[in-house]
Amino acid sequence: MTTLIQARVDSKLKEEAESIMSKLGITLNEAIRMFLTQVIIQKGIPFRATLKTEHEPNERLQQVIADVEAKKDLTHYKNTDELWEDLGL
Repeated sequence: MTTLIQARVDSKLKEEAESIMSKLGITLNEAIRMFLTQVIIQKGIPFRATLKTEHEPNERLQQVIADVEAKKDLTHYKNTDELWEDLGL
């Protein structure tokens, strides 16, 4: 059984998306079905959705965020006392 989903989008957005999907050899409907399938598989939005603000993190903070997400160069502590000691507090 199929159902109809309707969404209002800017015509330029639709045209650009259809152009890209055409180059990929799929229709916009197929792309939407793929998106919805991935939402189910991932149990959420299947890509990193970020909200931009006026103030972007500086380069150092961006690197730290990337390292944490990649679980790179993390320090593990047995308890909070060990953490506070390491911080010199």
